[in-house]
Amino acid sequence: MRRSVGFAFVLFCLLSSCTWLLAPVPELVRIVLYAVVGLSALFTSAGQPRNTLRSNLRLAFASMLLVGLPSLIGEWVGGHISKVSSTVVFAFVPLLTMLVVAYCSESGDQARRLFLPVLLALGGLLLLAPFDVPSSMIGRISLGALIATAALVSISGVWIHQVMRERKLPEAMAVVCLSNAALLFCGNLFNEKLRLSWDAFYSVAAVAAEGLSLVQFLLFIWLLREMPPERFAGRFLLIPLLTISEGYILLWPELTVRMGAGLLALAIGAVWIPFSSRAEDAPSLSLR
Repeated sequence: MRRSVGFAFVLFCLLSSCTWLLAPVPELVRIVLYAVVGLSALFTSAGQPRNTLRSNLRLAFASMLLVGLPSLIGEWVGGHISKVSSTVVFAFVPLLTMLVVAYCSESGDQARRLFLPVLLALGGLLLLAPFDVPSSMIGRISLGALIATAALVSISGVWIHQVMRERKLPEAMAVVCLSNAALLFCGNLFNEKLRLSWDAFYSVAAVAAEGLSLVQFLLFIWLLREMPPERFAGRFLLIPLLTISEGYILLWPELTVRMGAGLLALAIGAVWIPFSSRAEDAPSLSLR
């Protein structure tokens, strides 16, 4: 992995892990940020050769499966599934992604080499955050929807990497941002969270959260293109590791043997996935 990509990945995960320390970014603000970035990228790409409408629709659909849909589903299941359980469900995305890569690759050796660290990290996370199956019917339906969303994220993460590698970054960024802004706006059209005062844009806490959210999203789009999907999927394990570590540093809870073992296993697996050595002659991926 190039140093610039590794640095960007670490920065992205750090910013993502710090969101619990900041004021949440209102949904309308996030939609506006996506739209502004998308329009700016569209203006920047003016004059460059355009991809076909079919190619742009493929990218838009893949990006909505990866970004917009999980956000809408997460909002819907939020009252029935805890954030800890949601984190555990999406921690299986790296494993599912590696299965997709192994299936779609001419040789899945690169992905198969990462099965052990993924399983190690998953075991560590389950020691730190035990998963509870909801007892209510609506809770189980929500859990099923969350599992299906995690599977779609795994597939679309592999697909979008291939599609984005075929085009210039500004045009890809425009398609991703504008399509997700439209999806989130339509999905939240009757949501009271879209009705907020302009103070939400201008307070000091809001400006800081919005700035970090913008940097985080720009890094996310760039890493989708530059980082192999099986490596980038490791964010679903590294971000919980950093969040848990921040909690221990700031709150100083009692550390048990079980928690220590879980933290160690999660740390080894989460770092191994993106940063272990990779053969240069890795086969290309294709979902066709």
